Formats: sequence, structure tokens, C-alpha cells
Amino acid sequence: MKKVYLSFIAFMLVLSFSSCAITEVNEKAIIEGVFVNESGGQLEYTFAVPLYEEEEITQEYITVTAENLETAFDGLEKVTAKKPFPGQNKYVILSDNLNSEQVKEVLKDMSADYEWRKDCVFFFADDKAFDYIREEKITSEHIVDFIEIYNAKNRKKTTGLFKAEKASKEELYEYIFPVFTIEEEGLSEKGTRTI
Repeated sequence: MKKVYLSFIAFMLVLSFSSCAITEVNEKAIIEGVFVNESGGQLEYTFAVPLYEEEEITQEYITVTAENLETAFDGLEKVTAKKPFPGQNKYVILSDNLNSEQVKEVLKDMSADYEWRKDCVFFFADDKAFDYIREEKITSEHIVDFIEIYNAKNRKKTTGLFKAEKASKEELYEYIFPVFTIEEEGLSEKGTRTI
């Protein structure tokens, strides 16, 4: 009888721990991707947030105009009624229209207190590629696959939020990031941008 009782308690503990994890995931707006563009003097953040509905996973794109990442997260939380969680973020795509100061501000915001993935893909896209990726709802897996193929072909490493190729050996580094455009065969490198 004692074994049955202990088994029942162990089973209930396992159930309670697993339901906590599910509840915790459902209470967060998991961010898989971030697009950053300029809109009327402010930054426009578009977050790719997966929606888990029964057996299907879809991706919703939520756009928030804000002064910085913190206020963008506040706006995302108001829209989704869930706390933003960037720990699963797979990519950050900056519009090539952003000036250097805006880019530096975004990088500073992202390096602050947020738990970003270490292998997050970070690159620039011109208007055509930026709009294509966002409007066609290209999945994060396709974007990451594209970057991995690009890296293999060019023997470069663009993955990693702050691991772009270093352009100088000084204390304050400049970083070289690829800039992508869209062509008939899909995304392709247009050039590079140094920040």
C-alpha cells in the first residue's frame, strides 16, 4: 500500500510540474524574429510571434512603433496580453534605411537586459527584401537556412547577434554586416554595411 501511495504522489508531482511549464509558455509572447524599420522619426518593430493552436503552429506579425526596444516590448505586451520573451529569437533584420545612430541605439537596446539567443542571425535588408520577408511571412526556419547556406558559400559567419566580422582591432569595434536584397532566385547579398 505504501508503494502505491508513493507512486501516486510521484505521478501527481510530475503532472504538476509539466502543467506549470505549459502554463508558463502560454503566458509568454515568444519572439522568433524582429524586424526594425524607421517610421516618422521613431522605430517600427515588427515581432514574429508563433501562435500555438491545438495541432497547428502559425506565425503572427505584430508591429509596434516605439522610441526604443523597452517601449516596443510594452506595446507588444498590450497587444498580446502576454509578457514578451526574446529567448527564442532566431533573427533580427534591420532595414538598410536606418541611419548609423539608429542602428547603434538598437544594438545598445538589445545588449541591455534581454536574454537573446546566442546564435541569433543579425543582418540588414534593403526595402525589397525587407518587405518581401515581412509580407510573404517567410518563416524563421527559411531565414536561418538561407543564412547558413550563405555562410557556407562565402565562408563567413554572420550568425550571432554581435559576432559579425570585426573591421578594426581597436577597443570599440566596427562590425561588417551583409545587406540582402530580393532577386528572382530569392534573397541574395547586395553588399555589406559597416557599423
